[in-house]
Amino acid sequence: ERYEEALSIFIQILEKDSQDSVALHGKGLALYKLGRLSESLASFNISSQINSTDSLMWKDKGNVLFDLNSYLGALNSYEKAIQLSPSYADAWYGKANALGQLKRYEEALTNFNKTLEIDSSNIAAWNNKGATLVEMGRYGEALTCYDESIKKAPNYATPLANKAEALLFTGKYIEAMNYSNKSLEIDSDSAFAWAINGKALAALGRYDAALISFDKSLEIDSSKADTWIAKGNALQKLGKNEDALQSYK
Repeated sequence: ERYEEALSIFIQILEKDSQDSVALHGKGLALYKLGRLSESLASFNISSQINSTDSLMWKDKGNVLFDLNSYLGALNSYEKAIQLSPSYADAWYGKANALGQLKRYEEALTNFNKTLEIDSSNIAAWNNKGATLVEMGRYGEALTCYDESIKKAPNYATPLANKAEALLFTGKYIEAMNYSNKSLEIDSDSAFAWAINGKALAALGRYDAALISFDKSLEIDSSKADTWIAKGNALQKLGKNEDALQSYK
């Protein structure tokens, strides 16, 4: 409701002066918060033409482009923000995330390090640095990052689930199960955490329990092929070959 109200105010200001870059920025941000991404981007495009020296505006525009899956555009916006404000941690963080989505993991890692050099309390940066290291197969370093994130925010479910995944990759199945359970205690609507929980249980030979977790995961998000495959594998281990074939489809 507050964003709707803010949007109305910015629109009123722009009716009097359509070139007010602050109001255009505010309008873009309000639209972004309301999930109206295309309209938000249009507002930021005009704002950036009128005032190209506002680093906050470039970072916010980057966030909109990122959420529109336009990662190269987002990267460009974050870089403009950094050129204007070289110590802007949120812009470095945005750039790192965009590079990660573009699978430029070494560069992403460098940018997460820069983010944390400026602001070591950025919990999401520690978590996403860990996720980048997992993509690079550097599980031990990833676990260290997740631990930093968990230490700073013990009730943040995401790094707990991510740590469970890294533990799974390193063959520590009981720990993986325990951390996925901790994550699910905080957020029981995470398809990812349920899937990791199922994989840990399956690795421990607890196939019936694993199937319950896989089903919960697929109930939340049925688009994950690897969860369907993991479910099929568990069904096969229980001798339910027909059901397994359905899962593999």
